Amino acid sequence: MNRGILRSVLRILGMLLKIVLGLVAGALLLLFASTTGLRSALDVASALTNQSIHYKSASGRLLGHVELEDFVYEDKYVKVEIDHADVALMLPSLLIGRLQLRDLQAGEVRVAVKRPPPPPEPTEPFTQLPFPLIIDQSAIARLRLQATPDASWLDFNRIELSAAWFDDIVDIDHLATEFMMFGPLSARGRLQFLPEAIRIEDAAVQGPGDITLNMLIGYDYHFEADADWTRLQWPPSGTPVVQSKKGHLRAAGEWEQYEYALDSVLRLQNVDVTTQAQGTGSLSALDVASLKAKLLSGEVNASGHVQWLPQLHIEAEGKAANINPAMVAKDWPGNIGGKFKVTTMFQRISRW
Repeated sequence: MNRGILRSVLRILGMLLKIVLGLVAGALLLLFASTTGLRSALDVASALTNQSIHYKSASGRLLGHVELEDFVYEDKYVKVEIDHADVALMLPSLLIGRLQLRDLQAGEVRVAVKRPPPPPEPTEPFTQLPFPLIIDQSAIARLRLQATPDASWLDFNRIELSAAWFDDIVDIDHLATEFMMFGPLSARGRLQFLPEAIRIEDAAVQGPGDITLNMLIGYDYHFEADADWTRLQWPPSGTPVVQSKKGHLRAAGEWEQYEYALDSVLRLQNVDVTTQAQGTGSLSALDVASLKAKLLSGEVNASGHVQWLPQLHIEAEGKAANINPAMVAKDWPGNIGGKFKVTTMFQRISRW
């Protein structure tokens, strides 16, 4: 072939290649640097997830800040609703095989877990993302969580999170929230996604006390929990009415029907009380089948019901024996015993 023709063919091929690369670059620029590209990416994601994603409006660009209004993700397992979100992505991190969220700010988020029908055939368990995920900082104004279809909604105010997810491990550097009557809570620890459950390992929780928590949360709504604490008090802030310098809790079952056993050392009105209790519970109340307390050289055996939603309500009845008031008031020696019944309700505080 004539060298001139060959050069011309090569020039044409080179020009076509440049045009193709230019079109690809333009398409990528449109995708990552414009609102149109953002909406196209969301529509593609919705199509790939069987129309599980819906949103009212989306603005911004994938290379910068993304703003979403009335975003909904729903499948047969869960429904997530976000009224507003502002997300800052670091897409260049994808070049090293990870997704990094520089900042996430959201309004109210509602998460409702469904009880799906059993799958027609075994499916591969979910244990990890296809790529590492790093969240530098994030904040949600309010989170509403429904752990099972029949459960009461749990409200968390102002959630802050910094975490990293590599393989099947999630390391939480900072997690803070305000949960109903328990007030401000913060935690750090490690989660592991197993084929049948999520494992929480030696999580350190600070709030009404210092708590070390280990849990196994099954995908079938079954859980097991083991917690130790020190310096626990109620109410969470201000002058304590009840304190516990140490204690241990074990619980297992489903969220709306579990069994528990409790051992603790309490201090109530300057009186030390060693307690053991067991019974059943839900996300809104505890039934105390058996409570044994040793105090003032005597013993109390009781049963009762403690409910914290929609407000704190306590009912208890039992029998006391050999209680000696002289242990705290030397001028009042004696031996007190008998049956008792108590019912009390605490007024709901508006910030709960």
